[in-house]
Amino acid sequence: MPKFHITIFIAGEETAQARRSVETLGRILDEQLPGRHELEVVDVITHPERAEKEGILATPTIVRQLPPPVRRIIGEITDAQRLLVGLDIDPTASPEAIGERHDR
Repeated sequence: MPKFHITIFIAGEETAQARRSVETLGRILDEQLPGRHELEVVDVITHPERAEKEGILATPTIVRQLPPPVRRIIGEITDAQRLLVGLDIDPTASPEAIGERHDR
């Protein structure tokens, strides 16, 4: 089954805010999409070229890369519902269904 691919862009892996953001996002994704997601963490300090390529202007930025279309949220997320709505994720729907919904 295809998975949701989520990327979080942070500034400085060792900062308290970055750790908190990654931990919170990971927990929410594990609860809402168990076994159905991949989480990639990109530190814009060590990978500025990736941030530039993706057009990242602020951190943390969370991007749903797959399924298309791409969705973004800027800022720290503590509310699971806000994250799901902002990234257009329905935990009960398959990634294919989300893609088909936007192909119409």
